[in-house]
Amino acid sequence: MAVKANALLVSLLSIGLLVTGCSNNNDSLNAAATPSSSASSSPSPETPPAVTDAAKPNLIVIQLEAFQSFLLNRSAGDQEITPVLNEFIKESAYFPRFYLQNGAGNTSDAEFMANTSLHPLDGGHSIAMDAADKAFPGLPRTLKKEGYATLTLHTNNVMFWNRKELYAALGFDRFYDKSFFGTDNAIAFGASDDILYEKSSEVLSQTNQPFYAQLISMSSHYSYKIPDKYQSLTLPAIYEENMVGDYIEAAHYADEALGRFFEELQEKKLWDNTVVAIYGDHTGMMMNFVKEKEAAALKELLGRDYDQIDALGVPFIVHGPNVKAGQYDTVGGHLDIMPTLADVLNVQPEGTTFGYDLLKGAEHPVAVRASFAPAGSFVFGDSYYDTKLKKTTDLPSRKEIVTDETIQRLAGEVTSRFRQSDDYIKSLPPKENLYGTKLTVMEKTKAYEQKDESSKVVEKFSAGTVIDFFKNDGDWYQYADDQGNERWINVPQPMIEVYKKVHNPKKTKAYVEPDTSSKAPIEVGAQDLYALKEWNGTGWVQVSTWTGKDLWINVN
Repeated sequence: MAVKANALLVSLLSIGLLVTGCSNNNDSLNAAATPSSSASSSPSPETPPAVTDAAKPNLIVIQLEAFQSFLLNRSAGDQEITPVLNEFIKESAYFPRFYLQNGAGNTSDAEFMANTSLHPLDGGHSIAMDAADKAFPGLPRTLKKEGYATLTLHTNNVMFWNRKELYAALGFDRFYDKSFFGTDNAIAFGASDDILYEKSSEVLSQTNQPFYAQLISMSSHYSYKIPDKYQSLTLPAIYEENMVGDYIEAAHYADEALGRFFEELQEKKLWDNTVVAIYGDHTGMMMNFVKEKEAAALKELLGRDYDQIDALGVPFIVHGPNVKAGQYDTVGGHLDIMPTLADVLNVQPEGTTFGYDLLKGAEHPVAVRASFAPAGSFVFGDSYYDTKLKKTTDLPSRKEIVTDETIQRLAGEVTSRFRQSDDYIKSLPPKENLYGTKLTVMEKTKAYEQKDESSKVVEKFSAGTVIDFFKNDGDWYQYADDQGNERWINVPQPMIEVYKKVHNPKKTKAYVEPDTSSKAPIEVGAQDLYALKEWNGTGWVQVSTWTGKDLWINVN
């Protein structure tokens, strides 16, 4: 699909270093950084006009699941893998030297970095699980103050990766998850990308403008085995019966679905005044996935051996008003998304940021925090430094080179910036409970004016009623009625949404309802699982499964 040219493209700011909230911490780093040419076709030095309230562009940021850069502008046999994105790149700002920076939070870390320009946590910790009690400055809060509606849309259950708490920490006005998108045409943990985009376009067409919408795709999720009806390529034999072929098929479908979304945005008159940014969240073909057949298939595709550096590359593409199309060769990473988009939208990011505006061309190290490469490994210019091997690789030749003083010094700077980011996160204030926690009453229940059964009864709930509570004291739960008044219910065994690890001690059936007489589509073996909902005191927990449906098991 050819993406319609945008008539509102204007010139970019002249090349220069973004002064971020962390600028005081960047001085020694910036002194060694030599700004490079920002684009293959140089942008105009003219500053774009300020965006007025009437003309503020919408922002749609799409996170593509497990989507790597090597897929772009390549063909398997004579078939393009990503024809939609290949056309999109031609009319966009494209950053081919862009790398992941995740910690242990994987996908949720990518969402966090893109919205805050802060490093994820170290070791086995994740922001979503270990720091979602904080109120983070970032895109949602910055744009909300500029008059934007802010929303995030994902076909998985919002409790997965503790996203409900993460989205409150980031300050999104509202979220849409599996309860909205359903489980039809499931791929991985939820509905297909086509359903994500179709229903999201309906939501966006009814949302007050300007808006900022984050969309999290999932159809190209590991294990990459998508249903036959979504497979449209005829791959050469070398890609058959190995993960590379499956990965290419999944990526091709994700690309096709994205093209249909672009068409829907145009039909709904949202395209011309919307900035669309697309990035990959993390590695798809991890090095431990690359066995003999996969290595041969990747060599056929790339023309050389696949390596760790390839595994770190993910796309970043920006299209829309205030964006000068062209290839920008500055090295960048996830932390640079927010400062770059803030420039495009002509807004000043709130709080401290550790990333850079890639449209201004300042070179800087792009470091991985804790996943997909040894912690602290980084790309700088044409060099990749591996902290575990303590070796530097020249990117164009893929040959080992001498680790010079600049690389050694930057390795120390990277570690220092990790600590600065951690300290800043610890200093942030606690967040508000924006959404509450869903509770299902399992029997007829009275609601009281006060936390006392002798106080006035104000409401009565039938079994199965769902409420959002905001605090609790033992079996007492506080919620707000339709008029905003605080009310209390006493529920000894409620069903409550959670996100916690549980141990399933033996092979057991997984049921559609917490009832052994209900349908049981699959069985799950003895293993640790993450519960999304728990029926207190009964042993029943709802867990995420590869069927796309969240099913119930009893762990007693």
